[in-house]
Amino acid sequence: MYNSATGNDAIHMLAKNGYNYMRVEMLKTDNEPLESEYSHFFVDDESTEYNLTISGFTGLYDCMTNKIHNAADANGMKFTTFDVDNDQWNRNCADHCQSGWWFHSCTCGNLNGLFGSEKTASVMRWMCADEWICPLKATRILLHRNKIT
Repeated sequence: MYNSATGNDAIHMLAKNGYNYMRVEMLKTDNEPLESEYSHFFVDDESTEYNLTISGFTGLYDCMTNKIHNAADANGMKFTTFDVDNDQWNRNCADHCQSGWWFHSCTCGNLNGLFGSEKTASVMRWMCADEWICPLKATRILLHRNKIT
């Protein structure tokens, strides 16, 4: 059984204590950097299945709000795992993408995915301007009380 409680509990505690600005830094497999920022980020506790509230996107590459594509809208989603299917797809996105995440319909981001350069659902990926799926070789999520400079 997959247990995401430890990591999501830590994220919840950071957000609960005012760390509500999020920046996602990524490195594509061709070494091109990508970045997305969100001015409001909050993960609720386990009783809500770690419901995500996120908004205020700035940047070019959004996989958390519906600024670019409705299938990317993770706002209001509960965390999906192999054994708890909370996404909107007709199958379990965690099973399809081989990771847990705030999936809407499995199509946009998968920062907990597997390492690889293929353009498949299971690799660590994010949506890019030049193509729908950009495989990633590195990711970092920063939470801060204010905009990160």
